[in-house]
Amino acid sequence: MISFTAAKARAKSVIWWTSALLFSACACAAADLPANLRQDIDAGNQAWVDGLKAGDATRVVSGFAQNSVNCNAAGDCVKGLMAVTAQYNEVIAKFGRATSGSVRSETLHVDHELAYESGYAEAHFLSGAVLKGRFSTVWKRQDDGHWKIFHNVSLPAAP
Repeated sequence: MISFTAAKARAKSVIWWTSALLFSACACAAADLPANLRQDIDAGNQAWVDGLKAGDATRVVSGFAQNSVNCNAAGDCVKGLMAVTAQYNEVIAKFGRATSGSVRSETLHVDHELAYESGYAEAHFLSGAVLKGRFSTVWKRQDDGHWKIFHNVSLPAAP
């Protein structure tokens, strides 16, 4: 028969080892990300901010693939880098340059040549307008090994 103290110690040991294994599994998942994925995503997200601040749609879309699809929060979707650039030219024409902006990446999952990112983005414009909301982005590994936005969906801010 096992004493209560021994059973309690064994339960603590099982909990500790289970926690350690789960932490190890989570750390491995993060370590298994392709080497340049996080760098390419960070650069693409920063280009969005920097491009809006500069009023430069070409810079905004520098992280997009040639055959990308972009859907704005109103649900208007365009396909192809030229159309996405035109879509952002309209945003800049309507609101002017951004005074600030940020992108907060919250989740990232990789499945072969695709990476699924979601998070929150916002931009504040000289006109006083604020665009903000959640996003869901699919990044695709390109032939040169870099990751570009393949499909982006901007979701309206929660009510």
